[in-house]
Amino acid sequence: MLGSLKADNIHIIDELQSGIKDSKAIYLSIGQSDSDPNLEVAVVWGQDRDISGKGQYTKIYSQLFEISEKGLGEESEKKENVAIRFIDNELYAQRYELLNGDIGKLMAASLKSGRVSVSEEVSSLPADREIFSIFPVSDSEWINVAESYLELQTSGGDSVARLELGKVSSPKVAKRLMDRKIISSPDYAYSVNEQYLSIPRQVVVEGRKIITFMRKRRSAFAGLSSASGSDVIVSASWDSNSPSTGFSITPIREVDSFLIDFSRVKIGDKSALVVLANEENSSQGASHIYIY
Repeated sequence: MLGSLKADNIHIIDELQSGIKDSKAIYLSIGQSDSDPNLEVAVVWGQDRDISGKGQYTKIYSQLFEISEKGLGEESEKKENVAIRFIDNELYAQRYELLNGDIGKLMAASLKSGRVSVSEEVSSLPADREIFSIFPVSDSEWINVAESYLELQTSGGDSVARLELGKVSSPKVAKRLMDRKIISSPDYAYSVNEQYLSIPRQVVVEGRKIITFMRKRRSAFAGLSSASGSDVIVSASWDSNSPSTGFSITPIREVDSFLIDFSRVKIGDKSALVVLANEENSSQGASHIYIY
């Protein structure tokens, strides 16, 4: 959905459909891959598919759309088995052939003649990281985000600080296991045919601090108690001279719902947080958008 934010209200301009049966949104990012003044949105969809008797995998599709006052226009054709993302306004791509259990290296990409072209050169970012998990801080530092925590890492691959965030319900993709695992006991046996990979939560890098959210809200318990507590949007910073001392946390906003995603947007000379939240920890309840 493309919208404009005016007077604490979102005006819908356009809506985007994948045209892929039973698809789900995996990731959105905004940047610019060409020389025209209009921004673009890089969209990644997933389609869960069954392998007869052998589990599931997720088919990945990616596409670029141009953003204008009139709406969203196709900037590239769909690309299969490749995930794309704008990172620091540069386009990157990574092969996601999940039927074969294969995730490739993180590569630079560009737009050529209406197609996303993947470079043969490895990107300047760590090539062994997953495209959705890395958030650069400098040429030699980046934030790597996992399902329930994030880490500050250096060019040597070392983790110098870690911040526990709490596990959230995020989109997942299924990667086929080429060597199936057999789980057995005296009473039963079954095979594990796939591995489910979580798409990490949003992180906004602002100089030497980051903005993200922590899962502090607790789910209702079997109808005996209601959900309680609040999720928290936080700012996390670290000492550049001694990052191993860890993160310093400053709460920004408590939200009395289960946070799913957020974005920081400019309104004139001010900024606002647009927050997507759900009434259920599983994200299967009613969703709400909050503007702070």
